[in-house]
Amino acid sequence: MDAEFLTAGTLADLTARYDALHAAVQTLLAGLADADLNRPVTPPPEVVATPEFQQFHGSATLTVGYCFLHIMQHCALHAGHMQLTLQLLAEAEEARRAGPAP
Repeated sequence: MDAEFLTAGTLADLTARYDALHAAVQTLLAGLADADLNRPVTPPPEVVATPEFQQFHGSATLTVGYCFLHIMQHCALHAGHMQLTLQLLAEAEEARRAGPAP
């Protein structure tokens, strides 16, 4: 299985990692001025050449603000995945507890 979909540790460990990441992002954002968000970003050519980059960004002019927006969209996508997974697990558990259908 792809390492992206594996994790280790307790819920408390994962929560602590998330909280640390959230705090780091908040600190970074607090240190930015509006003008910083419009600063251009030039990714490495090997990144720009990937099909994934072209699919999501094409020839868009990348700025710090654009990159933060992309990060937020990506996090929202993963949050949706977590919600769907939790719903599926809850439904499976409910079905298991109900037993076989009559």
